[in-house]
Amino acid sequence: MEVYDLIENTLNDYRQIKLAARNENWQVRYAAAIAIGLRKDIGDIYYLKDMLQNEHLLPLYTQPRASFTGSGDDTSMAEKLMPLTVNFERPVSPEELAAWQCRGRVKQACLYAAAAIAFADDDLLQLIHDCLQDDDYSVKVAAIYALGFTGNKQSLAKLKLLTASSEWCT
Repeated sequence: MEVYDLIENTLNDYRQIKLAARNENWQVRYAAAIAIGLRKDIGDIYYLKDMLQNEHLLPLYTQPRASFTGSGDDTSMAEKLMPLTVNFERPVSPEELAAWQCRGRVKQACLYAAAAIAFADDDLLQLIHDCLQDDDYSVKVAAIYALGFTGNKQSLAKLKLLTASSEWCT
């Protein structure tokens, strides 16, 4: 079955979440997280925990060296920009390229799904707390958002530590 068929099946039939959550293709896992968020069923937090744990084990490529292949005279107008080509410092495998394309998107979708469900058991809450330390800032932001719906007093202490970070734009 094609990737896009799997994505569509997952979004249209919640019974597909179990298989989609463990699919090797990140786009299908992303669709599973979106479906969980749409469904808002507390019983699905098992899949969120499983997905966050598995995503944490994958490589993360957040800042590859990228360059423009060309541009018009004035690059301030988006329609004058040419397509971007991503140049890696070494040859990358198809798996590494997929990991770079994913770049935390599945984690983000899981975190937003947890916020939509507005419930986290202790294990999921710990995974959300762990995402506050992720190298990908969009994952950190999604974790902060999720804690707004699922956090507890321990979450406040962890969030307070983030405010002291010099890495955040203020």
